[in-house]
Amino acid sequence: MAKRSVTPQPTRRKGKSSFWIFVARLITLIGMASNIVPTLMGLPIMLHKLQQDGAALLPDSWEASTLHSAALANGYSQEIWADTVVAADLLILVCYWSVAFLLFWRYSDRWVGWLVPYILTGLGVGTLLVDYWNSGLQFVAHGLVSIVEVIAVSIWPAFMASLFLFPNGQAVPRWTRYLLVLPALIFTATFLYDFSSDAEVPAIFQVITFGILLAGVGSQIYRYFKASTVGQRQQTKWVLIALGILVVSFMLPTVLLRASLESSFWGTVVLAFLPRVLATMFLPIAMAISFTRYRLWDVDSLVNRALIYGALTTVLAAVFAASTVIVNQLLSSLIGQQSTSYSPVISAVLIATIFQPTRKWLEERIEKRFYPHKTDLSQGLVEVGSDFWGFIAQPDLLSASVRHVHEKLGATPVVVYVPDSKGILRRGELRGAAAANLPATLTPSKDTLKEFNNKHVDTLEAAAPFAALVPLYVAGRQTLELRGVLALGAKKDGRGYSGDELKALYELGGKIGLALLAVALRQTRKSAK
Repeated sequence: MAKRSVTPQPTRRKGKSSFWIFVARLITLIGMASNIVPTLMGLPIMLHKLQQDGAALLPDSWEASTLHSAALANGYSQEIWADTVVAADLLILVCYWSVAFLLFWRYSDRWVGWLVPYILTGLGVGTLLVDYWNSGLQFVAHGLVSIVEVIAVSIWPAFMASLFLFPNGQAVPRWTRYLLVLPALIFTATFLYDFSSDAEVPAIFQVITFGILLAGVGSQIYRYFKASTVGQRQQTKWVLIALGILVVSFMLPTVLLRASLESSFWGTVVLAFLPRVLATMFLPIAMAISFTRYRLWDVDSLVNRALIYGALTTVLAAVFAASTVIVNQLLSSLIGQQSTSYSPVISAVLIATIFQPTRKWLEERIEKRFYPHKTDLSQGLVEVGSDFWGFIAQPDLLSASVRHVHEKLGATPVVVYVPDSKGILRRGELRGAAAANLPATLTPSKDTLKEFNNKHVDTLEAAAPFAALVPLYVAGRQTLELRGVLALGAKKDGRGYSGDELKALYELGGKIGLALLAVALRQTRKSAK
């Protein structure tokens, strides 16, 4: 009786869960369509309107007459500006919507696949292209306009609620879960008040909205320092960096747009829009990396290079300016006049001379200060060098390789699997775990072998006990000759493997694979004798 009464319950729960997942997916698609469809329908209208009056798209320091005359002077029609801007807007929308559908396709069974795609499809429209959306509303049936408006504009309370949920869907601190309903309530109250009255929305609504945003930001700060895992901090870094780049990009045109439109039409257009377009597109890409955790750990490399080359550019610019002034002063004292020809050349030679030493010095200081965990896998494992192939046995080579990776990366466990006489990959040397806790054999999947042949390490985010599989290979013309597999667990500090580390591991796998082949050939020759 107990079995009959218990066994049907999981089936009912599964059916109920599947039903609500279907409902959530349907609601998400309706929300996404409320932003996408009107925007696409309003696109031709806006293109025609902007071609007629491009002044609405100009930066503050430009005038429509100057723009049109500059375009004509360079052999273009006066509509070229509107065409360029609309093309850039379409590129941004494609990026936002592509990422939204990617997340919906991969994660439509959880909150990430419902809330984030809905927000992304409306974020680009609501912040940059609301005129496109408004123009498309005239094609919507009159009785449905208000419904479409409510569904589309609801991205803002959804965005505010997401501040309390990012990146793992749990409110931190726990009491903030009671604030999740506030954005929807304030939005509803504001919409009803605005719909039923011609008076301005009460200031108290705006104060509460601002308070919710501050609470959301505070929640993220608390979460980052008190509750987030190392991986969740990496997720947050991606989004924060993207937001920072976006803010900077919107300030750049006001600083850079000093060129003459007549002399450099496209150069000025590029300065006006390229940084903004690229930065706006980077936000959804960063969110996709954050949620999918693909190449999640490359954010440190990105920041590292930004710090190095940002500091390098600043130093070299200062040296160039200072050296130009000094050279002019010296020439003035020696020959009685300054030279606009010699001083830039001498300064450029000086910059070329100090470039590499300065870059290396800055790189060492920045990595020592901000990235003490960064390791160089190419150093310390002398046993894989060709000079040692004739003096080392396979067990010693594998033991040295496992010990080297374990010590350098702090990975736990590190296990090597080598093929037996039947070609089955069997467990060999290991570090960081008991043999009883690890599989005795390893069978790479088709996807893993595909990654190997594509010259990649196969990362396994959710496949305990291993986080990455490194091929020990000899490169062939078409495919790799697999001499073994190095299986790595998670790193002790909780960090994942960055793109630089994965690349270094793949190269190390090639060196170990060649060493294994050389040792095997030597053993074969000895046996033949």
